Amino acid sequence: MPSIIINIASFAARLLLALIFIVAGWGKLQDPAGIVGYMGTVGLPAFLV
Repeated sequence: MPSIIINIASFAARLLLALIFIVAGWGKLQDPAGIVGYMGTVGLPAFLV
């Protein structure tokens, strides 16, 4: 029985971690000009963006 709980908790943790990255990526896809501008301010050459 405890192994089922561990499996469910592990799955939930992985799902929530994936959700963090999906939400962050979605915001970047919505404003590509802002991301390019930010990358320029931190020193990334424009041809790499």
